[in-house]
Amino acid sequence: MERIGEMVLEQAQEAGIRMGPIQVVDSVHTVADVDNNADRRRQEEGKRPRDPQAQVVKKGRRRKVGPDG
Repeated sequence: MERIGEMVLEQAQEAGIRMGPIQVVDSVHTVADVDNNADRRRQEEGKRPRDPQAQVVKKGRRRKVGPDG
């Protein structure tokens, strides 16, 4: 686990992220008003999805399902 942490820090530094003595991460769970059925109908009509970067998360399992399935 220690080596994994070191690798993450190395990659962050290589990407230009500056590390200081204190690092703070904030994460907020939000609920979006999304109509998946309407978006599916849009796609069936040949239109692009409203948010092509969106991913579906199955609650409980926390498994992401990307656009490629």
